[in-house]
Amino acid sequence: MNRQSPTRARRPGARTLVVLLLLVASQLVLWPTLEWLQRPIADRPLSISPAGSLETDARIHVQQRYRLSLDLPNKDAQGRAMNREALGGRQYPRVDGASIPIEWALADSRSGQVIAGGTVDTRNASQWGGGVATRHIAFVDVPPGRYRLSVRVLRNVIELQGITGRVRLGLPGGKISAGWTSTLLFWGPIASVLLVWPAIGVLIIVFLWKRSGHRRRE
Repeated sequence: MNRQSPTRARRPGARTLVVLLLLVASQLVLWPTLEWLQRPIADRPLSISPAGSLETDARIHVQQRYRLSLDLPNKDAQGRAMNREALGGRQYPRVDGASIPIEWALADSRSGQVIAGGTVDTRNASQWGGGVATRHIAFVDVPPGRYRLSVRVLRNVIELQGITGRVRLGLPGGKISAGWTSTLLFWGPIASVLLVWPAIGVLIIVFLWKRSGHRRRE
């Protein structure tokens, strides 16, 4: 004759509860991780005209393909609308935006050795959104560590007089892949909403059903 162990008899739905707790724990870890991954490594203002410069610390935790970009607002400091073509150009018919020559460098914060850098003549926006034209500067792929990022506009850009942009270093986003982090950022929320949370709901129902059935038998 098969007999259930006393422990199993006292704890109906124990396995269901363990799986349920593991799934809930995965969500408590997933969403803060996604928010942390999307947080820019560097995000600092940079005057375009008059030509400005900046230096800031950049802590890289995971070696991935990051993008260095420049966000240009569609209004100047006094709230006056800027010429859209000067900000980011136009594709049809082709018109280039105002040239912004930029010199940048990423140096090891301890040794001062430049790990990556260069000079770029940015002209056109790689994307638009939220009243901002984003210009691509460079892709950066360096080992984890502490770095010093420096960016300098090489001349006054008269067409964008009074504009202060923002230099950002972070994951590229959109359709540009940055390795496993891009996969996690894209599929993580989808899997969570379509698979994990429905599974959590089903497991809660199963657990409560098992507990109520045990009480009725008692």
